Amino acid sequence: MTSAQAPSIEELSRDVQRVRDSVTDAEFAKIVKRLADVGMSVRRIAALLDRPKSTVGRALKNPPLVDYSFWDDMPITVVYDIFYESGTALLGAYNHQLREASSVEEQDLWRDLIREVRAARSAVGPNDRADMVELSQHWTAERERLRHA
Repeated sequence: MTSAQAPSIEELSRDVQRVRDSVTDAEFAKIVKRLADVGMSVRRIAALLDRPKSTVGRALKNPPLVDYSFWDDMPITVVYDIFYESGTALLGAYNHQLREASSVEEQDLWRDLIREVRAARSAVGPNDRADMVELSQHWTAERERLRHA
């Protein structure tokens, strides 16, 4: 019985490049738009997707005329990143409200909400796409509500 030889770094690099190159411009723009919607910076998106900042910026300025309901086709790792970042953005908004609170009761309310987001984020399984999508959408809507309140 012979063991399979491990792939070389060059082979792995070619595989990563092949997968990255297989994403269409429209798919790339959808992913970039969604990451930006949850508050991720252009620099962070560029690092995550291993693309130049100028490419990410163009995708944000000139989004394709497509429907952005793409959760089902998105890799679970990207769904997880969006899910986690949407929770982080909401935690930031809640922390801002906590700092601005004028009473102990109001501070307690914001602390409770912070604990709820952290607990919900920890409770979601790493492959539970449905929960990640639901919470991402809920948290993004809540953050927008707070921003416009």
